[in-house]
Amino acid sequence: MPFFKRSDKAGSGFVRIVQAADFHGSTAAWRKFMAAAKQHTAQHAIVSGDLTGKAIVPIIRSGSVYEGYLFGNRVVAETDAELAAFRARIENVGFYDHVCDLDEARALETDPDGLHALFIEKMNARLESWLEFAGEYLAPLGIPLWVIPGNDDDPSVDPILNAAQYASNVDHKVVELDAHHELVSMGDTSMTPWECPRDYPEEHMVVAVRDLVEQIKRPAGAIFNFHCPPFNTKIDQAPALKENLEIEFEAGQVIMTSAGSPAIRHAVEEVQPLLSLHGHIHEARGVQKLGRTVALNPGSEYAEGIMKAAIVNLEPDRVKGYMLISG
Repeated sequence: MPFFKRSDKAGSGFVRIVQAADFHGSTAAWRKFMAAAKQHTAQHAIVSGDLTGKAIVPIIRSGSVYEGYLFGNRVVAETDAELAAFRARIENVGFYDHVCDLDEARALETDPDGLHALFIEKMNARLESWLEFAGEYLAPLGIPLWVIPGNDDDPSVDPILNAAQYASNVDHKVVELDAHHELVSMGDTSMTPWECPRDYPEEHMVVAVRDLVEQIKRPAGAIFNFHCPPFNTKIDQAPALKENLEIEFEAGQVIMTSAGSPAIRHAVEEVQPLLSLHGHIHEARGVQKLGRTVALNPGSEYAEGIMKAAIVNLEPDRVKGYMLISG
């Protein structure tokens, strides 16, 4: 589908949205997403889940020297500036740092509850700072921020999203964006091998999706915002895994499989919303047409500090154009 011309501007008879997912703690990706909303004169910014990071990187303090490992590479910081630079690198790839002495690091290794509490503390502190930044950045521009958690996001993020002064947590909600478009959102996801906080059996997905669909007033202008993509599409393809979670190969090639939700696919085919926005499968960046519905997954390269997003122009009853961007 052709995208809008360079001279097109939001407000010229259509609504422009920018959407992304799977930030996984990368502050670099989050800030670039805010900048993309401004640069492309979006009227709505939509986040389709998986906000939080996956690991803590210990930085061991010994006197005035700090030492840690990032992606297997040893880093030594001997000055405050070097320490700040190392911590920034950790943050921009989506991890959290914890500065401590060797005894504390060893104690945490044998204290799962203490380590989990530390993880939650750092995860939520960063999310709070992100939401504060989003308000400072987007509020003067008049760009609302619609957010849902994803399957990786711990339930402790919900109160933080609900309390945000600017962002709106629209998980399991149907909200009106304008007179023509409703945003239908959910972060629940089909089961994964990792049994994440918001992974559910497909029986749950059927009920949860149905409950949302029944609230839609104008299906022809609906926008689905589901973290999980529809089953058996271009945007839900992931490497097949063995029981030990190793990737499966055949003739030297990675075997791919569908990791989306049949319930979501059924809802898209039945309701035929204008647009269906997704994330979850980082490598399945792309577009899938399902009847009249344009389904998008912008993909994710958060560990590289790269922001991937989708820009979409919507008329009342059709998608005028779209583009997948990186930054």
